[in-house]
Amino acid sequence: MSPIACIVGGSLGGLFAGHFLRLAGWQITIHERTEEPLSGRGAGIVTYPELATMVHTCIGRKAALGILCEKRIVQDKTESIIAEKIYPQVMASWEWLFNILFEALPPNAYHLGNNCIRAIDLGDSVELDFTSGEKIEADLAVFADGIYSEHRKLIDPYSKLEYAGYVAWRGIVEEKELSPSARAILRNHFAFALPHRQQLLTYPVARPQSEDRSINYVWYRPAPVKDVLKNWLLGKSGTQYEEGIPPHEIRDTVINAIRIDAERDMPKAFSELVNKTERPLMQPIYDLATSRMCKGRFLMIGDAAFSARPHVGMGVIKAAEDACLLGDRLANLTISIEDSLAEWETARRKVGEFLVDRGRMLGSYLAGEHAEDPPGIIEIMSNSALRVTDIPDYPMT
Repeated sequence: MSPIACIVGGSLGGLFAGHFLRLAGWQITIHERTEEPLSGRGAGIVTYPELATMVHTCIGRKAALGILCEKRIVQDKTESIIAEKIYPQVMASWEWLFNILFEALPPNAYHLGNNCIRAIDLGDSVELDFTSGEKIEADLAVFADGIYSEHRKLIDPYSKLEYAGYVAWRGIVEEKELSPSARAILRNHFAFALPHRQQLLTYPVARPQSEDRSINYVWYRPAPVKDVLKNWLLGKSGTQYEEGIPPHEIRDTVINAIRIDAERDMPKAFSELVNKTERPLMQPIYDLATSRMCKGRFLMIGDAAFSARPHVGMGVIKAAEDACLLGDRLANLTISIEDSLAEWETARRKVGEFLVDRGRMLGSYLAGEHAEDPPGIIEIMSNSALRVTDIPDYPMT
């Protein structure tokens, strides 16, 4: 009988884990706590050739992931292009990537509205209880439930999120809603605006072969906890949130204030993008590095184990490679599952630690951690242009 893996978390990391374990001969079930499908969530993803290869392996066919952006540019407040770099990358729609992975799953493998409320390692198996009343016994539990994982404490009870001192405001606007001048700058470029101790970057997002594009953006802004962050995390309902705030709870006064700041600090195309965002998202930036990724028959992948700052642009591919190597190590077992997981953990912790450190380096100036001037414009644009093969000792085997 095939071994069984129970995967907690149904976003991209959970889907990759399901596919690669299934290809390794395991039976899988994926359990997502939210009741609504995730396919309408997310905005854009910067992809790499290695990610495309893993997607193709998972779904059993080749599929375009997005649209090609050939060049990175930096525009200043006067609307002059002050730097550019040829750096081709495919920009994917989060929804498109989720859907093609989801549709390739076996029937009845994915379960919505099914939160894991208890997990026990029994030694040679695991037992998980869900809000649906279901009890599952499996050979392995994979926690792919993200940076706010409720189950991390089962593996590393001492790990904690470390606030970086700044936030990312995120949004996406349909290209047709922008003025011709804004479209000319943003439609085909990975574009940066770099006011002092801030960074706003944008790139186009579309389904493959689609002419209907949207422009995705991320705006990094310093936010000291007492002076700014606490105010931004105060919801419309009066709830004081701690680590993040639901978009519908962000107060109109806060949204209006950031629109005014964008007009003050940003080139016109970028400020127009912010002002035409109906409901922006606000993401406090955290570092997360765990001391271990597995314990017994429990393991964590993706952001549940290591969460690097988004400047690195490798959150999805890191989760995918966690899952890919996991499948490789657990296929055709010649040693125990525990020994196989130990080999997997050694390799993947090196990657996680490297990316967390790289993210800290790229984002340090945003929180004013250095007295000296921030890195130069070319340095910022080039340093974030990280290739998978830049990771030391890649491939991690």
